[in-house]
Amino acid sequence: MERLICGYNWCMARKYDKSFWGTPEERFWSKVDRKKSPVLCWLWKGTTMGSGYGSIKSDQRQHSAHRFSYQLNVGNIPRGMYVCHSCDNKLC
Repeated sequence: MERLICGYNWCMARKYDKSFWGTPEERFWSKVDRKKSPVLCWLWKGTTMGSGYGSIKSDQRQHSAHRFSYQLNVGNIPRGMYVCHSCDNKLC
């Protein structure tokens, strides 16, 4: 019989065990829908900020999902550079 994690242990695992939720990259891709968009956008299924843009937490900081995606796929964002949506869809 499988033993369930009690509330305290679940909170501790969530807080301290990075493998509990996967790597930031795994968590990011689990929140991206690359299939259903008619205009070739990858739609964000995760949480959003008040502005409507996607949001993901990594290294104890909130990141815009589109900037996080750029950093995963291209590399660091140069100082002063903007990462813009060519489709103007905030969830893309």
